[in-house]
Amino acid sequence: MTNSHPGLQEELERLSFTKAYMDRLIASQQSGQEALKKRQEDTLAHLDFKDSSLRYQEMLSHANFMKMSKDQLESLIHLRKKPYFARIDFHRKEKPEREVFYIGKMSLFDRETQLPIILDWRSPLANVYYEGRIGEVSYEAHGEHYEGNVSLKRQYQIEDGKLEDFRDIDITTKDDLLQESLSQNAENRLTEIVATIQEEQNQVIRADLR
Repeated sequence: MTNSHPGLQEELERLSFTKAYMDRLIASQQSGQEALKKRQEDTLAHLDFKDSSLRYQEMLSHANFMKMSKDQLESLIHLRKKPYFARIDFHRKEKPEREVFYIGKMSLFDRETQLPIILDWRSPLANVYYEGRIGEVSYEAHGEHYEGNVSLKRQYQIEDGKLEDFRDIDITTKDDLLQESLSQNAENRLTEIVATIQEEQNQVIRADLR
């Protein structure tokens, strides 16, 4: 990448941190998969027809956990390739200082601090990225009204876990970014179009989510 933006090093470090955290989660999920598989094998090995109904329930429970774990693992591996596509710096009026939020296709929280590493693009706060401009903004969440100031809106191009480009924007999207997304392979369009939704389109989509 030839981007000479003054925030380049910060963004490279953030992406590295995000991927490293996800790598730990992926390793944990893989380890959990192995443990569940072993428990399932042990259950089969000690199957007693006298209490087969209880064993069957136990096997079914293990199978459900394995399916959930497998789905989570696949989602993490897929998300790692493009963890996020946008960022907002937001200073809520009740908070002492601004907060930085990265927006992606699904949410990811630090398990120890419960702070968001990635915000789901459908979350109320992420809506500020789509509908708000630099300056004073507001949003609704859980029946509450929040106000604050957006000092930065940034958009990223990340491919296979590598930061290809990023730029600061003042409106939701630029036409060149939208056209770039539309020109990509069909299998990538749905993934990328989320990052370039126009304000009017965003309102229509979110109306169906309420």
